[in-house]
Order: sequence, then C-alpha cells, then structure tokens
Amino acid sequence: MLDFDHRMPRRPEVLAVVRGLEETIAAQGRLFGPDDPRTVGSRLRLVEAYEDLAIAGDDRDLDALMEAELAKAVDSRLRTLGSDHPDTLDVQFDLTLLRFRRAVQYGLPGQDELVDEFRSIGDTSARTLGAAHRMTLKAWAQCAFSSGPERSALKAKIVQGWEELLADHEQRLGPDDPETLETMERLLAQYRDDHPEAARRLGERLTAGWGRVAAARTAELGPVHPETATARDQHLRLVDEWITPGAGEHLFEELVADHLRLLGPDHPRTLHTQLVLLRYWKGLPAYATPETLALAEQLLDRFLEVLGPHHDDFLMLRYHLMSHHAIKGSLEAALDLKRRYPTPDDEEQDDNDEDGATHLETR
Repeated sequence: MLDFDHRMPRRPEVLAVVRGLEETIAAQGRLFGPDDPRTVGSRLRLVEAYEDLAIAGDDRDLDALMEAELAKAVDSRLRTLGSDHPDTLDVQFDLTLLRFRRAVQYGLPGQDELVDEFRSIGDTSARTLGAAHRMTLKAWAQCAFSSGPERSALKAKIVQGWEELLADHEQRLGPDDPETLETMERLLAQYRDDHPEAARRLGERLTAGWGRVAAARTAELGPVHPETATARDQHLRLVDEWITPGAGEHLFEELVADHLRLLGPDHPRTLHTQLVLLRYWKGLPAYATPETLALAEQLLDRFLEVLGPHHDDFLMLRYHLMSHHAIKGSLEAALDLKRRYPTPDDEEQDDNDEDGATHLETR
C-alpha cells in the first residue's frame, strides 16, 4: 500500500519519548492521582511508545511493560467510568488482545479464558452500544475462530452486525464515503470463507466504489495528489483481485508514470511509488527478474542522493536488495552492498546501542 507519511520509529528518539512519559506519569500520579484522565492518557501514550520501541528493534520484554500499563489503565477506568463505558471496553480489549497474542505466540496456558474475556467484552458492548457496533464486532471476531458449538452462531452474528453497520453507513454517509468503503471491506473479510458468491458481489461493489472515489479525486485534486494516489492504489488492487486478475501491475505502472511525468524523477513521492512497484508488483526481493534487479540497483543511488541515508525508503530498498542477494545464496554480494551503502544505523548497531542500556521502569 502507498503510505507517503509513514516513518519508521528511530530508537534513540523513541527512548527519549518513553523516558519523558515515564517521568510525566510519575509527576501526574503525585499531583492528580493514578485515576485522573491525564494520568491514564499518559499511560496509554506510553503503551504506544513501547510499541514503537519494539518496531525500532529494542529487544527487551516490552510486552510485559505494555501489559503493566494497560492493566493499570483498565483498573483506573473501572474505578472511574465503570465496566460498561466505551472507554473502559476499549482498553480492556487492548489488554486482552495483547495477552492473547502473547499466549498464542508462546503456547501459554489460559487461551480459552482469554477467548471468554473477548466474548464478555463483546457481549457487554452489544448490550450497551449495540450488536452492530465496531467494538462489539471486533471483540466477537476474536472468538469466531475458536472451536465449540457456538462458533457458527457467533460468526452469523458478526456477519449480521457488519451488514447492519454497512446499511447504516450507506444511508447516512453515502456509498462512496471512505468509512462506508472501509466497513464494506470488513464485511467482505467475513464473507470470504463461507459465502464466496456474496464475497464476489461485494468485492465488485467495493471495487466500483473506490473507482468512483479515485475518479472524483483525480478531477478535483489531480492524478498524483496523495489522496488521489491512495485511492487509485486501493482501486487497482481491488481490480486485480475481483475484476481482472493480473491487471494491477499495469495500472500501478500507470500511476508511477503519472508521478514521473508530473512531479519528476527526483520527487520523494515519485521515488516512493517506484519502491512500492518494486516490492509489491515486481517481486523484490524473492522473485525479482534481472530487469527488476537492475532497476532497483539504479534507483538505490538516486534514493541515496535525493532522500539521504536516514530515509525509510532508502533503507527499505537497500534492505530488500541485500535480502535478494541473501535469498539467492550470494551473501558476499549482500555484504558488499552493505559496505558500499553504509548508514548511520549500521554504526549504531555496531556500537551495540550503548545508550539503550538504561532500564525502562514501569510506573
């Protein structure tokens, strides 16, 4: 997917955010108490910072730190808002999901109990917010793949809920509103396995909707505006899946050509679309043809010159080229590319992240 605004978290920057939030939570706890909305809000931002730290490559047990903060946030919400409040349910869901994913990953006991917790969250949400509410449906969805006699009935309730929510959005927001289309995509995911004909019809409707959005944005904003490009990308992927298999690559090449024509070869958004073309449509790293590999190597110099060694797109293209050589059994070629295109991240890794030795405390 095109994502012009994405930026991978940088570990030193995230560490600074984490330490600042830990100090903020300690201060707010003293001034306002642990259940004050400001304290709870800082806890939830700290959980997000821990997630960024995990993405940035920190190897500590960040799941345990996130779980501790979420558990404290749940306790605060229960004391101040009660068990039926949407904000309480939201944090309870995040905590249960974290515990469930960890249990599945490491084969830990208690998975059935966590599924029961999802069911309880979904049932409470259905009672207070309605069966056709996103919180209800995403909580029930965590139970739908478990074994047991209730599985079929639960899946039917989830499908019915998304159908009702889609009908509501189409009536209130219109058929081409992004929220309507996102809801249609959620329903499509439910149809895929058990309702293939309904999935095909809905896939065609979703494709047509994104086609209209892409056309409207092209007329209003131009063919390479970020919002237009995102809609075109969404539409062509759906065309490739539901209308004309194999057409997506050609349509994305047209999107790249428009960027080259209107923005020029050195514009960052042009470079980003070329990276997406290489990764998602041209098979880099595992299945790249010699022509694709030559284009990627040619673009790497331009990425470095235009974007610099810190930019995520340069780092991603470099990584995929190195991975290609490693997959093909040429480790020396991968290391040679790493030597020819050094980055500050290499130096940080070689220094073994000395600044990261500070212990992260849970408050």
